[in-house]
Amino acid sequence: MTKKLEETFNIAPQDDTEEETQDETPTIEESKDLTELLNADIEIAERIDDALPMVSDLNQHDREMDDIHQKALDTFKDLVELGMNVEVHAGAKLLETANAMLKTAMEAKDSKVDRKLKMINLQLQKAKLDFSKEKKTGGDNELESDGSVTLDRNELLKRIQNADKLTKKDK
Repeated sequence: MTKKLEETFNIAPQDDTEEETQDETPTIEESKDLTELLNADIEIAERIDDALPMVSDLNQHDREMDDIHQKALDTFKDLVELGMNVEVHAGAKLLETANAMLKTAMEAKDSKVDRKLKMINLQLQKAKLDFSKEKKTGGDNELESDGSVTLDRNELLKRIQNADKLTKKDK
C-alpha cells in the first residue's frame, strides 16, 4: 500500500502489523477471567443436562413422529399414483384418502413442534418458579440466562440508590 492510501483510509502502515499480532496474546489475568467465564457456562450447561435426564425417552416421541410422517408420505405417493391410473369414480376416493395421509403427515410434524414448545414453556415456568422461590427466601435477586442478568425493578432501583450513595461518599 502507498502512504497516500494509508492516509486516505486512515490505515496503519504494514510494519505495525507484526507488533499488533504480538499484543493480541491475552495476559494471565485475562486468561483467568476467560477461564472463569467458561467454567460458569459449563456449570450452567451441566445443570441443564442434569435436569433433563429425569424425563426418560425424550427423543422417542420425535423418532415415532418421524416414522409416522415418512409412512404417511410414502402412502400418499402410492395412493396418488394409483388414483391417477384407475377410473374416475374410483380415483376420487383414492385421492381423498391420499389427502388424509398428507394431513396425517403434517399432524405428525406439528406434534413434534408442539411437544418441543411445551418443553420450552415448562423450562421457562420452572426458571420463573425457582426465581420467585429464591426471591422469597431472600436470596440474590438476579436471574441469569444466556450471559445476561435480569433483575426486578425494585432491586434495580435499590442498586442505583446504593451506587449514588457510594459516589456521594467518595466526593
